[in-house]
Amino acid sequence: PPRSGGCGFPTVRNEWRSLSAAAQTRFLSAVKCLMATDSVLDISKKQLRSVYDDFAYAHFTLVANVHGTASFLAWHRTLILLFEYALQDFCGYTGTLPYWDWTLDASNPSASPIFSDGAFGGNGQGTSQCITNGAFNQETVTINHPNGPQCITRNFMDGSMNGELFSSAIIQNLASTSTWGVFQQGIFVGPHSAVHNAVGGDFGYPPAAGNDPLFYVHHAQIDRVWAQWQ
Repeated sequence: PPRSGGCGFPTVRNEWRSLSAAAQTRFLSAVKCLMATDSVLDISKKQLRSVYDDFAYAHFTLVANVHGTASFLAWHRTLILLFEYALQDFCGYTGTLPYWDWTLDASNPSASPIFSDGAFGGNGQGTSQCITNGAFNQETVTINHPNGPQCITRNFMDGSMNGELFSSAIIQNLASTSTWGVFQQGIFVGPHSAVHNAVGGDFGYPPAAGNDPLFYVHHAQIDRVWAQWQ
């Protein structure tokens, strides 16, 4: 239904590949900055080394409460907004959180520029499934790793990575839904989960998904689809 009021000066998020190379670098550097900024959560969790870990821990802790429930979209909208604010407040980032429009990559997901060496890096390698290229190939994460920090892992689904499950046709079908519950459940079990499963590794395991920076640009896209539906 029509809404009255609204933001006078709304911020604008941009698709990853529409950013200049310099803007992409600034974003990646800001995320790495959060990974190097001491945790601010006042809890006795030794594995929380950084503000980045704080966000991954919040998702890890509440994963059962915010997936498959009515709070799914709204909770993740709040989380990524706070992440955006953290990039700005702790690391001096002047941009906004980009989104990854995976519908543009549905025909060949593994070839997406998001997985390039100059971006988030690609598939994990070897039995460890550690990523070996990209901005975060030297970073370690702690959530769901009780024995100590581990690399960020990915394990791409073979073949098409089920790209047909997060195509523009799927999004158009969701957009035609007039019922909130049907829309939210559709995006949750459909493209949201399909992309997580396609990438695999940390990102493919819901409690640990926040270890991978892809989590934030993926959920920025989910939030965008919801905003368009609204």
